[in-house]
Amino acid sequence: MFWVLLRREILAHLITFRFAVTVITCLLLVVITTLIRIDDYEQRLAGYNTARDTNRDELLSTRTYSLGQS
Repeated sequence: MFWVLLRREILAHLITFRFAVTVITCLLLVVITTLIRIDDYEQRLAGYNTARDTNRDELLSTRTYSLGQS
């Protein structure tokens, strides 16, 4: 009996206008946030790759003196 009442109450809340607006708002926020974060990620990745290449070139151009090499 308890489960029947619980199911009825949950279904009654699921079909309300307020619930539908809340779900649509949450979905829109997720999509917008994802699009913004993708752009930010691409910019940060480009900056990282540039810095990595610059540092690698600098390390390769540095002369090192090792004991084992003549």
